[in-house]
Amino acid sequence: EISSCDWSSDVCSSDLLRVDFSTIADLSPLKNLTNLTRLEVANQRVSARTTSATFPSPLKDPNGAVVAITDGASLVNDGDNPGAIKVVNPVYDGTERTLRENWNANVTIGHVTAPFSGELTVRAAIPKADLNALKAAVAVADGKPDYIKNDAAVRAALEAARVVIAKPAPTPAEIASAETVLRQAVAAAEQKESNAKAAAETAVAAAENRSEEHTSELQSHELI
Repeated sequence: EISSCDWSSDVCSSDLLRVDFSTIADLSPLKNLTNLTRLEVANQRVSARTTSATFPSPLKDPNGAVVAITDGASLVNDGDNPGAIKVVNPVYDGTERTLRENWNANVTIGHVTAPFSGELTVRAAIPKADLNALKAAVAVADGKPDYIKNDAAVRAALEAARVVIAKPAPTPAEIASAETVLRQAVAAAEQKESNAKAAAETAVAAAENRSEEHTSELQSHELI
């Protein structure tokens, strides 16, 4: 990080700034060096750590705006979260992995425009995703009557949920999807059972009404 300049040095003078092959991620402290005529800020080596699949980019131009990385196989710019970087295919097991991608942008300070480039090294250790909600949904489903558990959709959803739980490093998306599908399957089976019960009760009531009407007719004939 740059916080100040030693103007007596040959690295930082009133018209020359040479800080290439360094570890600079944020150029915003240099914004007011309006007398520069030469600027060298290429070939930086920047390091960062994250415990999340998406994290704020440390790379900033002289105005404080985020500098995009080059989308690659391990890291990409997060289109859903401007200013953030996203880990490609994150592994949720808590193990630290080293990921690297490059960046290359032109920046302007004072009267000069120059390349601001380098390699970003990210040490990502993403913890295991929370399985508690999915396990709770499985427990609820297991506690339902057999006619609910034996429903084809419920059986399939329970099996899929147990497969996700057994994975060494399931993703949050897999866990959330399995939970949603299971809860929806149980709710649908219960609704189906409720509808069947209501239909049966309606049929019984209709049959009883017909029987009462028939009995009334017979009694009327007997009186005649």
